[in-house]
Amino acid sequence: YDYSTMSTTTTTTTPGGGAKEGLLTRALTRRLTRMNATLCPKAAASSSSSYTTNNTVQSINSNTNKNTNLVRNSILAGSISGMASTIILYPMDLLRTSMQAASLSTATGSATSGLSGGPMQVLRQTIAIGGFRALYTGIALPLAAQAVYKGTVFSVNNILEQVITDYKKQQQQKTSSSTTAIQLTLGDRLLCGFTAGAVNAALFVTPVEFVRNQLIAQQAKMATATATATPPVGTSWSVLQRALLADGIQTLWRGTGITILRDGIGVACFFTTMALSQQFLMSVWPKTTADTLDNSSSDAQQQQLQQSRPKMPFGVTVISGGCAGLAYWVSSLPLDTIKTWIQSADATSARISPLRSIQQIYNEVGFLGLVSRLNRGWQVAYFRGIPSSAITITVYSYAYQALERRDRLAGPR
Repeated sequence: YDYSTMSTTTTTTTPGGGAKEGLLTRALTRRLTRMNATLCPKAAASSSSSYTTNNTVQSINSNTNKNTNLVRNSILAGSISGMASTIILYPMDLLRTSMQAASLSTATGSATSGLSGGPMQVLRQTIAIGGFRALYTGIALPLAAQAVYKGTVFSVNNILEQVITDYKKQQQQKTSSSTTAIQLTLGDRLLCGFTAGAVNAALFVTPVEFVRNQLIAQQAKMATATATATPPVGTSWSVLQRALLADGIQTLWRGTGITILRDGIGVACFFTTMALSQQFLMSVWPKTTADTLDNSSSDAQQQQLQQSRPKMPFGVTVISGGCAGLAYWVSSLPLDTIKTWIQSADATSARISPLRSIQQIYNEVGFLGLVSRLNRGWQVAYFRGIPSSAITITVYSYAYQALERRDRLAGPR
């Protein structure tokens, strides 16, 4: 899927061999129209009104079908891509969360996590506690939620980009008779991405990650003797029951504010970086033999070739996805750490204050130590985030293109 441009242009092409015939046809049509208007003005007016009405109805139906397909394809392609990346890379997500939870317990002396050390040490401790199955602790709910996660992010972002593009096109038609490509600005992309991330975080991400972080924290407590004071929670349903009994349904949305901030900033950087990297890579990417043949082919042949091939090279899609993943975690990892502190605390214990925790860590280890604690697990986050985004964008792009081809073959409904 090409995020490098979001443009709308209107062009009319006439094959070279039919130029004269096209001019004669248009001249004859205009002549007959004037004669009809002179002889039968009422019939001409009625015909013109009917023609305008039919065009308006057709335009509305076309836009409705286009928007419906956009939402449906975004949800389906996003669901497939999100689940694929989750299955492959979830163990890295678990290690990152365990390391983040341990960074708070080290500073405060709490029992948030019993795991410590670098990624490999945490990995060995996790496997020693529960075997390789422990690497997928709490995956059931996040995996099921990917259909909603990625579907929401991609569909909201795509819809907002389409709304802004349509608005700019209308403004252009009001002020100018010429039609040029409509380009989204940097601010447009940031706004669309932030809104998509914030909506997703407020509705779905916060409760799902609360349950997941509770499971991971309880799994980590089994590594220490202090964990015997609190029986470990074994399933997502157990976490839900315990949280609801302790403080009601609002407990599931613990950390909503910081999650909205994390996902809003992160997703904005994600989509913006992906679009900018696609623009740059497409400008320097080597032209293929097929591209050269396209330039020498007829208009119909070019359109058929473009519809049968991906919109951009495979390498560009993978690299731009990786760059987007890096941008997401560079911008959001400190906020993600704070969110983990809040959501990993026992559901029945007092709420953790982010500002108080930051102040306590700063007083203990200084500014550089605070930065290090807030970016705890960056190795896993980057090493997981870059390939995860590359997989997500690649799978999404090809799934979305397949759905578009199906829509074209099905024709208008």
